[in-house]
Amino acid sequence: MEAPRFSNFHSFLLSRCEDIYLLLLQRPNSNWNDKEGEKYEYGDNVFNYRKIVPGARVIFRRTRDEKGNRLKGGMKFFAYGKISIANDTGEKGKTLEGKDYDKKVAYLSNYRELDLDESKRTAVENKVKALANFNRQNAIIPLPNDLYDFIVGNEKKLVEGEGSVQ
Repeated sequence: MEAPRFSNFHSFLLSRCEDIYLLLLQRPNSNWNDKEGEKYEYGDNVFNYRKIVPGARVIFRRTRDEKGNRLKGGMKFFAYGKISIANDTGEKGKTLEGKDYDKKVAYLSNYRELDLDESKRTAVENKVKALANFNRQNAIIPLPNDLYDFIVGNEKKLVEGEGSVQ
């Protein structure tokens, strides 16, 4: 039996009703089983988790290095792509406080690395911090379309499958 494309009706409706742009936090050496460029794991205890649906365009950021130290200069925006599948894993997790949550996984398509020069990285970080919904602790932050376009620039056409950029 083939796995359902949408884990619930809410995901189906969101994927059909609006373009979704998200900024996702990815931490090296975390307890999540992320595979860079392939999958992103999260739980139903993560704020905005319902926004991760097939078709959502995502940008990945880091705030810490492999040793857990804060990155010099703040955030690093290192890749972008598109959610192709978002489902429950069927597994449970426990928060530090001992509360249960359902584990979820999003599979990625059209994954591309970003290489922002320092001036653009700083400008992007300032724009992200100025968002009304910004909270540095949130792993999933909705982005306005124009900010997503600013970050990925002309390369956006590759994510949407419209061909190559000249």
